[in-house]
Amino acid sequence: MMLPHDLEAEEAVLAALLVSEEQVHSIAGTLTPGEFYREPNQWIFAASMDLYARGEGVNTITVAHELSTRQQLDEVGGTAELHRMILQLPTAEGAPFYANIVRETATRRSLVGLAEKTARLASQDGDVGQAVAQVEVELHKLRRRRGLGPHTIGPGGRPEMWAKLEDFLGEPGRIRGLRTGWENIDRALNGLMPGRLITIGAATSVGKSAFVQNIARQLAVQNVPVLMFTTEMTADEVRERMVFMEAEIDRLGLVYRGYTRDDERQLLDEAMGAVRGWPIWYCEESHPTSALIRAEVRRAKELHGIETVFVDHLGYVEGRGETERDRITDAVATLKGVAQDEYLPVVATSHVNRAGAGSGDWLKLTDLHGASGIEKDSDQVLLMTPCKEAGERAWAPMTADEVRQAKRSGVFTVAVELPKNRHGGYAMEYMTEDWGQGGRFVPLGERHD
Repeated sequence: MMLPHDLEAEEAVLAALLVSEEQVHSIAGTLTPGEFYREPNQWIFAASMDLYARGEGVNTITVAHELSTRQQLDEVGGTAELHRMILQLPTAEGAPFYANIVRETATRRSLVGLAEKTARLASQDGDVGQAVAQVEVELHKLRRRRGLGPHTIGPGGRPEMWAKLEDFLGEPGRIRGLRTGWENIDRALNGLMPGRLITIGAATSVGKSAFVQNIARQLAVQNVPVLMFTTEMTADEVRERMVFMEAEIDRLGLVYRGYTRDDERQLLDEAMGAVRGWPIWYCEESHPTSALIRAEVRRAKELHGIETVFVDHLGYVEGRGETERDRITDAVATLKGVAQDEYLPVVATSHVNRAGAGSGDWLKLTDLHGASGIEKDSDQVLLMTPCKEAGERAWAPMTADEVRQAKRSGVFTVAVELPKNRHGGYAMEYMTEDWGQGGRFVPLGERHD
């Protein structure tokens, strides 16, 4: 079978590079040598781009010399072949048009190759889910390749950048991102903004999963589609927790009491109806790989229009590396890439090391597992420290024993701190985690008994 290609378009692109410096600027960064079907054309393009990258002129003389040093000039057809291409060039100004043809035919060849790979995977024994994930990763790479353009932006910038700035100046106090439901946090974060990775760190039992579920609930109420990777809990467990959160009823209290009152049953029935309709999709893979996360996010975005991703939590993502720190660093880099590539806010949770969890001190960035990778790639980091009253309008961190005692009451205070904010300032919000209200986090002063 003859694979899709267009040699005339390939030669038109190469000829335009040889005769017009302006066309070199317009083509550089938009094509790769591998997108040319004919191998000698790949060599000519690669030589031209290497000359351009070194700041040297691109013309028949310099390209011929570069090919000669690579011992490829004779196989190309010599300088005469370069001149032949130039003579047949309709117009140098059409280079971007011809480049698009080259890219489109390369995409078609890639699709043929992907179809063949899919057929091979389908005929082999093994995990079907892994096979699907491999195919989706390749398809995602292909989509990204189609959108490739110049990486350097000129002084004028993109038109949408100026429009965003005008919008900000017209109403600088407005929160642009998705609202979490907590005004002070939203103002500090500017809401959950697309392209950003927000990491939430806390010790075990402090309630970071419940905190994330609170955010997901707030978004769902606003009809914002959400994808949740639940590594520690099943999707059914998360949905059940959200039912009690929506109804503002203590599930454990019902267990101890042994029965449900009529008024509670009515609230729970209404909450079940609400939760069934919330646009939340769940991936309950206990140890998702980076490839699976990318594939599931891409699929959920295309099928369901998701606008936010939650990963609970980083420690269970199968990142690459020999040590736990290396694996977490790779996982964080993956999530940052997902946030940027798919232009979505990604919210991930992280455990803290034992020393930080039991210190009785304010949680610090360095207490997080894989702290260096988290700090490097996270745009914003929220730290949750359980605390107790220490005088009028003063709070002090709890020890691990004090946290256990407070949890028995079902109510305790958590300081939610924003120590890293690449896009704004510092913030601290004191909140009550109240299991009497189904595990809701309520800012101090807003709690109702």
